[in-house]
Amino acid sequence: MSSLGIIETRDDIVFKPRRSMELYEYYFSNLSMIPEEHQYLVIEEKSGEPVGILDEEFVAEYGEPGTRFILTGKAWEILHTEGDRIYVSSLDNYEGAVPSWVGDEIPVPFETAQEVGALRREYAERRNSGEESEKIVEDIAERYDVSFDVVFKAFREVEEHLTEKIPIPSDRLILLEINEPYTILHIHGGLKANRTIQKVLAYYLSEKIGAPIHGQQNPYRIILRSKHLMGEAVLDAVKELLKEGLEENVRKAVESSTLFKRRLVHVARKMGVIKSEASITELNLNQLAETLRNTVVHREALNYTLFHDFDVETAKKILEDIVKNRVEVKIWRSISSNPSPLARLTLSRFQHEGEITIGEGMKKLVLTSVKTRLLYESWIQACTECFEYYNSVYVKDIDEKPICPVCGSDKIGVAKCELNDILGLIARKGKPINRKERRILAELKRNSVLIQKYGRPAVIVLSARGLTLKEVVNILKQESRESMKLIELIIDAEKKALQKRFQ
Repeated sequence: MSSLGIIETRDDIVFKPRRSMELYEYYFSNLSMIPEEHQYLVIEEKSGEPVGILDEEFVAEYGEPGTRFILTGKAWEILHTEGDRIYVSSLDNYEGAVPSWVGDEIPVPFETAQEVGALRREYAERRNSGEESEKIVEDIAERYDVSFDVVFKAFREVEEHLTEKIPIPSDRLILLEINEPYTILHIHGGLKANRTIQKVLAYYLSEKIGAPIHGQQNPYRIILRSKHLMGEAVLDAVKELLKEGLEENVRKAVESSTLFKRRLVHVARKMGVIKSEASITELNLNQLAETLRNTVVHREALNYTLFHDFDVETAKKILEDIVKNRVEVKIWRSISSNPSPLARLTLSRFQHEGEITIGEGMKKLVLTSVKTRLLYESWIQACTECFEYYNSVYVKDIDEKPICPVCGSDKIGVAKCELNDILGLIARKGKPINRKERRILAELKRNSVLIQKYGRPAVIVLSARGLTLKEVVNILKQESRESMKLIELIIDAEKKALQKRFQ
């Protein structure tokens, strides 16, 4: 900080610098420790028309020329990037396309993934003992209080495994599927543990064979792709990793990942090492990581990434269970070159072939993705009547018709600020003393009027990107219920707002 001119030090004592502009700029730029996520406008190069926005998280992971991705229900290929703009061309099929909402997914924990594995095992065991599939599905549907059709569809691939005599992965069985150039590890480990295993295996094996290995994962399986990789070598790598020390290899693997480098950019911005407006597409991430190695910035970014995005402890337990035969491991090699039904669930996501228009299935997927994004928007909620109740809350946790638990008033407002920003207003019973507090108070009162009238749907629409108050009210007048029609109206309004912004 001294070298940046933010502070002066003499005899290990910190002083205010003679020129205080840098100090004030640093302080007010870094009051919040919430990562500053930039957004990138996606433009179809041929027409020059904007087609949507990509978040920095997605761009950092996949924003290379040639990457295919799905946005607004269509497939696109990145041609080149210029600052905060990404130029693309449209595609006729979805082969190799990555959904643009992958960064928004909520991590499935280990316990939930294990429960899914246990259900697959139960279904297989009962079918093998002669029970009818309808009876098993009926029992499980009743146990979890869900519809018969939902459970029936969930076990469709398991039934196909039984028909084709393919081992069924579960909480007690790990399936190593070899379908060159893919090696698929079916592990019910949850998203973070599987991400850890995928990253460390891909890194370790890539170092050994001297060729790149592409990897993907979800809570139930890990996919490694390389024409140089022999499937059985994965099990040997597991043993070697545990002998050499898993933690150190995970650290190296994480440091080489774009996910870590994006976290590094966030921390570097917050510590004033790079400007907050610096675009991730214009930074040399490898050079930045090397320059900041062995610094507090690098250590903080690494610790945050390991805690937030990975689960080394659970991953180690899973690998130890494999080596010590505490779980059964079966190897299945595809003779027909077709993947197993369960592997197809993941492979089809990244290799979906065929000309696809926005049919009902894709439309529903897009609507669900947007709804999830809106429901996980964070707000500060406060009572504008008594100013004794306040809370930080996700939209999904807001009551249908919010009522103050202290005074019983329905004058509940929401504001986009941090919890600390509202404490002064709460202490002074809603009396602001500066411009910032006046802005927050006005936002709370304005939004409370909408929430009084429309309830939680008002907060959902307020969570949309780039809409004016007039546009929010117009949407709520057309649809005041929490429905898919409301989400459709929000998507249309966001598109129009986006076009206005970049005209």
